Amino acid sequence: MALNRQAVRYGGVLALCAGLAAGAAHAVSTAEWRQVRFQEFDEGSAEGVAITSRGALVLAPHRETIAAVDENFVWDLAVADDGTVFAATGNDGKVLRLSKDGEVSVFLDSDEPEILSVALGPAGEVYAGTSPNGIIYKISARGEARELCRTGENHVWALVLDERGNLYAGTGPGGKILRVSPRGKLEEIYDSNQAHILCLVTDGKKYLYGGSEPDGIVYRVSLGRGDVSVLYDADETDIHALALDDAGTLYAGTAGGARPGAPSQPSGGAVGMGGPSAPDAAEAPPVAEGVEMPAPLAPEAVVTGPGDAGMEKETAVPAAGGNAGKTMPPPAVLLSGDQPSKPNAVYRITADGIVRKVFQTKRFFIFGLACDDAGNVYAATGNEGRVYRIDTDQEAALLVSDPDGSKVLAIERGRGADTLLVIGTSDAAVVARVKRAPAPTGTFVSTVWDCSLPVA
Repeated sequence: MALNRQAVRYGGVLALCAGLAAGAAHAVSTAEWRQVRFQEFDEGSAEGVAITSRGALVLAPHRETIAAVDENFVWDLAVADDGTVFAATGNDGKVLRLSKDGEVSVFLDSDEPEILSVALGPAGEVYAGTSPNGIIYKISARGEARELCRTGENHVWALVLDERGNLYAGTGPGGKILRVSPRGKLEEIYDSNQAHILCLVTDGKKYLYGGSEPDGIVYRVSLGRGDVSVLYDADETDIHALALDDAGTLYAGTAGGARPGAPSQPSGGAVGMGGPSAPDAAEAPPVAEGVEMPAPLAPEAVVTGPGDAGMEKETAVPAAGGNAGKTMPPPAVLLSGDQPSKPNAVYRITADGIVRKVFQTKRFFIFGLACDDAGNVYAATGNEGRVYRIDTDQEAALLVSDPDGSKVLAIERGRGADTLLVIGTSDAAVVARVKRAPAPTGTFVSTVWDCSLPVA
């Protein structure tokens, strides 16, 4: 099935005359084959086509490769206002600079095997966090690199800056949040007693947010006072990604089963991620004032997929406080499968403390999140090169997929009028932009229906 620039809803009704090929001697009957649900379309192959959770096929945003990079992993990305991209890569421990035209240069060539995180400073400087020695580098806009500090941890998973130029680092395996002042002074902001602080995001002025493993906790840190509180404690083990939209709404994505740790080299040659055990649990910080902590959705309340009901069913959330008694649309639940062992999710946490599960997948991990200027959130799932969009109405769509199976590990909001997202992949590592304009054409090929006809 080919699509042009006109959006198409595919009802997928196919009437087959079974037995025609076998000749007149055989009885003729008809069978009806319908494809109307996301699960059914998802079993096919889509190129340049987006599949919505309501079962619509539309042209996907155009995916354009900026450059293929000679690395195994693109772990993290930072995008400058002019569209220049800085990519944290492994297993050669480099920060790559990619111009808007796709010219690639080495911005930092470290002695570490992995650059896990990268952040862009206000004067064009770049900060890079490493593994396995937990070093933070500072590279000037001219490309002059120096070691800023050694964190005393093995992995610097995440780096962000506030508006005063303070740099914050999420680390492991000690699960600490560290701050580096503009003058290079290193101090510990919080020891979470978790194994890892995997992700950080900040509004730059008031709050810093962090996500942990192995208990799946979202922390909120006051940038002024340094107070730390638990914003949300998820059922999932890993809060692997955080993003803030322009209205101050926080999104948290989980990757239960994708245990973090030092990238390791198995005997087969492929690089994997294996992590240490968590330290002993300690008393958690207090729940943030004004934050409602909903109980998880009851299993029977979560639809098994965006099926015939068209996601119009509403689910009561058994929560205390601000969520009590309210009905809200269920999360977009996509597919079933054998990986991971438990579903992963994207949570929306509003500025007034209401927590809502807005997306759930039983097959994939949420490795990255990004928000656009319209309030939509995009989830990079790792597996099969997939990026999902969850809009403000909780309608989900499979926006990007890679039939070759590369993993999307990094995702950032694009810059400029034409670029929606920038993504980085592993395996055959590529940095690509997802454009706002749709692809000129797209093709969807369904699964094959076995007519069970005898061969003439």
